[in-house]
Amino acid sequence: RLVPALTVLENIMIALPTKGLRLDRSSLTRRINEAAERFGLAVRPAATVRDLSIGERQRVEILKVLLAGSRLVILDEPTSVLAPQEVDQLFAGLQALKADGLSVAIITHKLGESRAIADRLTVLRGGKLIVAGARPEDMDDGELIEAMVGRSVAALSSHRARAVGSDVPALRMTQVGLRDTRRGHLLTDVDLEVRAGEVVGVAGVAGNGQLELYEVAMGLRAPTSGTIEIAGKPQSRPTPGSMLAAGAVGVPEDPVRDAVVPGLTVHHHVGLDVLKEVRKRLGIDWARVRDRYRMRNEASGLRAVDGERTLGSLSGGNIQRVMLVRVIAGDARLVVAAYPSRGLDIATTRRTQELLLERRAAGAGVLLISEDLDELFEMSDRVAVMHEGRVVGVVDPRAVDRYEVGRMMLGVTGEVADGALVASRGAA
Repeated sequence: RLVPALTVLENIMIALPTKGLRLDRSSLTRRINEAAERFGLAVRPAATVRDLSIGERQRVEILKVLLAGSRLVILDEPTSVLAPQEVDQLFAGLQALKADGLSVAIITHKLGESRAIADRLTVLRGGKLIVAGARPEDMDDGELIEAMVGRSVAALSSHRARAVGSDVPALRMTQVGLRDTRRGHLLTDVDLEVRAGEVVGVAGVAGNGQLELYEVAMGLRAPTSGTIEIAGKPQSRPTPGSMLAAGAVGVPEDPVRDAVVPGLTVHHHVGLDVLKEVRKRLGIDWARVRDRYRMRNEASGLRAVDGERTLGSLSGGNIQRVMLVRVIAGDARLVVAAYPSRGLDIATTRRTQELLLERRAAGAGVLLISEDLDELFEMSDRVAVMHEGRVVGVVDPRAVDRYEVGRMMLGVTGEVADGALVASRGAA
């Protein structure tokens, strides 16, 4: 519901009641900054919305609602873009509003956070009310998950299959920079290596270079400085085609915007993936395309939709399932996954995580970009932390807590726990 061509300030301005003929930009900028600080929702009033990531746009939406003076606020996954300290700050602000008589409904899949903020819990599944008004202390996590998905969901195994990757890194970035004439430096001196057979997580508050890191890794943007190698092959002029040819595949942050061709079916999209393999003299071998999709769908366990469905007509979660079947279920040297569990239920999220770990065990390098620190800590061998377009450190998730990573995400300098810092500022 944001206008892409307008700034953050202008989008909030048109949602607020105004008096008179003149709009007081300086006063509204001050109100936005004060509300952003109170609720832990960092925004840039002068930024143009089309330049923002999904997470940044979400923060603007929340602030717009809060500034409008609503008495009932419904927040959909409001913490997915925040560092732990910012989550605490948002919840403190909501508690204060609640004390003033504001009613809040939070839609979330994060069980710990629902317990931290909610007075009552409600569970919906398949459009039906499964649990109504339960007190958080009356249900444990296992009972909540079973109510949400209709069955129990096993935790990820702590015993990971041994990787069989080669000694050649799946991805190596050296002093990579990206500059935009309008927005300035988006990436600065990024050194990052993803070894074959490991998962490297990328943590950061939305808008700190994660989207640009994905775009550079997949050849969607050419870096303005530095070098990139995929599976040992230097990419002097990286393009999407050259990255795919070198063995990289990607799950984009916003599949609807970046990976869906309007009007085409799921099978059409799969055909585009493997056009060279299925092209015949007088057309396309559609039987082979259908078989490929069916086999990958079955192997993935994601239960994606029928291949004759029009991809653009599906829900976000179903589009994400199709994207994961196309990408993760195949063979690749490097998997770059940006928020792969966005829009998925707990059971499908767990299966997606298992697929990524299977690719790791088969020797692929996995670069996992996520704003969910729980997911990064659970999945990653190492976690690279980004702030303002830089990799400010790479940590061992087994030796550091979330609040220390949160401080790095927010640009707060300080000592990280002894043994936790794998590589410091600018060196990964």
